[in-house]
Amino acid sequence: MVCKPKAADKTVYDAEFSFRRILENQYEVPLLKIAGSTVRVSRERKFGDIESAQNYCNLMTKKFNLSPVEVVKGSSDGRYATMGGGVMTLPPFALRESVVLHELAHHYSTVSGHGEMFTAKFVELVHYAMGAEAAFILRVSFYEMGVKVA
Repeated sequence: MVCKPKAADKTVYDAEFSFRRILENQYEVPLLKIAGSTVRVSRERKFGDIESAQNYCNLMTKKFNLSPVEVVKGSSDGRYATMGGGVMTLPPFALRESVVLHELAHHYSTVSGHGEMFTAKFVELVHYAMGAEAAFILRVSFYEMGVKVA
């Protein structure tokens, strides 16, 4: 799956960017009022190199009984992370947990694209890896953008 913006996927990406902005502001706003609840914002892992992202993917694929994923370095000017054929390509900007989980959701989902099955798998992975609060924030971001989750 190549994660390039298409008209049909724009709202999914917009919701994810909203989610990532919240994670990035975690140090300034550790408690967030969202959808009538106050939640503690999770810390997002940042990977220092491809090997660290590979180790993380190894743990996640084992936990969810998925086939192995090979993580490779994308070009330094790459704008997109990709997942296909068991290979995850990560340019430098993508060495962060939310992007890796997005790509793993493609690997985990039984259908291509960014539909309801993908979003459900993404939320499930975020819940396991980052916690219930992060999954709640992602779900609310999806809801606010009109993105459906199976």
